[in-house]
Formats: sequence, structure tokens, C-alpha cells
Amino acid sequence: MSCKHAARSVRRGRLRPVGLGRAGPVLVVALMGSGCITEEAPANDSPADTASTMDASGGLHDGGLHDTPADAAVSAPCLDVDPSNIAFGLCLTQATSYQPIGIKNCGERAVLIDSIRLSDDSDPEFQVTPPVAEAFEVSPQASTDSDPDLTPIYVALLPTADGEYSGTLIIESDDPMRPSALVPISATSLPNQCPIGAVDPMHLTVHVLDVVGLNGGPSADLQGGSISTYEWEVVERPEGSLSFPVERFADSSRPQDGGQPDDPSTPTARFFGDMVGTFIVELRVGDNFGLMHPSEACPGPGARVQIDVVP
Repeated sequence: MSCKHAARSVRRGRLRPVGLGRAGPVLVVALMGSGCITEEAPANDSPADTASTMDASGGLHDGGLHDTPADAAVSAPCLDVDPSNIAFGLCLTQATSYQPIGIKNCGERAVLIDSIRLSDDSDPEFQVTPPVAEAFEVSPQASTDSDPDLTPIYVALLPTADGEYSGTLIIESDDPMRPSALVPISATSLPNQCPIGAVDPMHLTVHVLDVVGLNGGPSADLQGGSISTYEWEVVERPEGSLSFPVERFADSSRPQDGGQPDDPSTPTARFFGDMVGTFIVELRVGDNFGLMHPSEACPGPGARVQIDVVP
């Protein structure tokens, strides 16, 4: 399964090394293959549309970041957080997912970030990674979009069971109007479902040494993920036959000479019937989290192609 807006250091995506840069860390997303289907968080149209904040007296309030005159506001440290909430959406149980939070300095003075942490009542399945071990500054007007020195940090989720998860990310700074920015986090975890293999065509009639194409392109992951593995296997053949699927033949006019081994990342393969009789070729598919069908976890026959070879 995959997350539309997430990051993960697997197969097709890579998590960049992290640490505190010259301007300090910022939460960004940099990966593919995560386990959530996520709705877009509401965009901030102005600084007044940001996360809930806690004022200096400890009281929680929403709305404008700075109620002081504009010239006083910009001269003080100013923190902007985007998005105002982290919604992982529907995620897969036992699959790690990542979501972003952006930190921006909206003033004319450097803003000191004292800590980025999760509230004590947050579900332990959420983690800030890597942990922010020391305070750091964000330069005036610096943001994830414009400053290459900002280093990525991630909010990660690894659900251990199906159900609802919630928490709060706390970003503490020296912004006098916004000393603690509170960002709600939510997620719903569901079990991964088996991918479904499908072939087209399902039946072929050819002559001996004819080359045919095997196509598993119609296979699907119904949870919105992707099929990443296609494995073809001859499960029935005439006695004495040695033919097997390949990615392509070195010489299609002489398929008996063999060819390039089948590439499991592509949905197609080539095959030839080296003897008269019936061949059954089965397709085994896997999703981008490694769940295979057919398998012990996903029992039942795979999609099959019947090839009748005639003289």
C-alpha cells in the first residue's frame, strides 16, 4: 500500500540523513511507499490560520498568532507552523508511515526552537525522528521551501494494531505570542489486504516454438497501493518440457536458445511451448509492502494462463 503524502526509506524512496543543519531542522516529507491514504491538511491562508497555541500563562488559544501592531510583531521572534494538524488518514497496521510539519520564521529576527516533542498523552506509536536533542535557530524568513540548510525531521507512525491513534506535536520557541505551538495528530490503522493477480489473455492456442506474451497488467491492490512483484511459474506442462518464462528472448526466431531471465518488477514475460500439449502458467503478485498472493498469508490459487500447444 502507499501513502499519497508520506515518506519512507524503502525500495523506491530514500530517507535522507538527518541532523541539525546551520539553520536547524524542519519537518518535511521525502519518500514513497508509505502505508497511508491521506487527505490534504487545510492550507494556511494567513498566519492567523495556524495551529493552536499556548500563551505565556499556559492558556490554550486559537486564531491569530500576533495581536500586537504589525511593526511590533515582525520585530519579535515569529514562528509559523504548517500544516496546523497532521492527518495520516487510513494507514496499514505494522507498516511505518511518515508525515510532514513545516517550520517557518515569519519575522525579522531569528526564532529559537527550544524543542520539538510529542505530548505525554500521545499514543506511543507516534515518534519524532530524529529526536531534537538541543535548541536551534531558524533565520529570518527561512522556510522549507527556500532554505537548503534546513534539515528534515519526520513524524513517524508504526501502528501495532488496527484502530484509532491520536497525539499532539509540541513545538516550543521564543516567539512571545506563540511559545508553544500544538499540532494535533490523528490516524486510523487497517489491516493490509491481499493483492489480486489477474492475467490477460487467460487462454492461448499456439504452434510448437511459437512465442507468446504473458501479461499480468490487470493485477491490482484494492486498497489503493501498487503491485511491485510479478512472478511467473509453469505449474503444469507436458512430460519432458523444459520451457520457462523469460523477460525476452535473445532471438525470437530461436526461443529454444533462451533469453534474459524474467524481471519480477515488470508485469509481462515471454514464453514458448517446446512440446505439443497443455501448459498452465501461474502468476504470483506482491504489493509494495511485501504481501504476496498466493502465499500462506494469502491462500488460494493465483491467476493462471492456459497455453495449448498444437503441432
